[in-house]
Amino acid sequence: MPVPGISYTWRSILKGVDTLKLGIIWHVGDGKSINIWEDPWLPRNNTRRPMTPRMDCELQKVSDLLEPFCGGWNVDLIRQHLWEEDVDLILKIPVHLAFNDTIAWHPDAKGLFSVKSAYHISVINEDEKNNRGELPNKIKHFLWRLAHNSVAVRTNLRRRGMDVETNCLMMRSKPLWQTILWNWWLERNKVREGGPVRPTDELVFIIKNQTKAFLEAYNSLAETCGNWVKINCDGSFLENTGSGGWGAVLRDSCGSVLACGAGNLPCLLNPFQAEARAANQGIILAASKGLPL
Repeated sequence: MPVPGISYTWRSILKGVDTLKLGIIWHVGDGKSINIWEDPWLPRNNTRRPMTPRMDCELQKVSDLLEPFCGGWNVDLIRQHLWEEDVDLILKIPVHLAFNDTIAWHPDAKGLFSVKSAYHISVINEDEKNNRGELPNKIKHFLWRLAHNSVAVRTNLRRRGMDVETNCLMMRSKPLWQTILWNWWLERNKVREGGPVRPTDELVFIIKNQTKAFLEAYNSLAETCGNWVKINCDGSFLENTGSGGWGAVLRDSCGSVLACGAGNLPCLLNPFQAEARAANQGIILAASKGLPL
């Protein structure tokens, strides 16, 4: 907490420390360095600490919640001492007993710090403290211009007498726009039929994957027979249950199906983890068929 009279430099340093505290999270290894009640280690967007009050619980370290022999969570002990909201998150966290606990940057999917993400989380925190619920002025200005058809797009410039090509530059990325429009239409129809509205980050993840798969297939050379196997895998994620499923198909270089499989995926955090575990199941399927990895 800055005290009156300190220099601008020290005040800035303390501000930076506060910003770091907003974004750091512990990744669980052996759990010996993480305090259950005081350290940020649960992957949620706010405090990242348990919602359960400690009361007279004697458990202190995350390692106390682990099974030392099987290397997983002690489910019965966790359910005994923590609320269900915390239990669901804890059971989705992967455990690595062979490694030490590490500190990571929560706003980044890879856990890497960046000035951009730190600035972003600082702005969000200031907005929440000031109870601002309004859009930034630059977005309001853009929406006003868009509603009045005064955005400086090529069609408007041509209408004002400028000799410019009217084709949209971004339409050169047709697969991206086609995928965005299709998923927008699909989502609209699902909501119209009473379905839930999916989070924006989930839709972005789906669109990126679909576009990448399309471009890879479109740009790939004609396949020739050879001594290799391709694994196509995919994962699904249900946010309301924290579960999902996986599917995988193994094909040789001529496109012939060698094997396929599917199954359920319990205890998921997000779509990214579902995709990663689906890829792992695809590798396990290939190994079970005696294919070299």
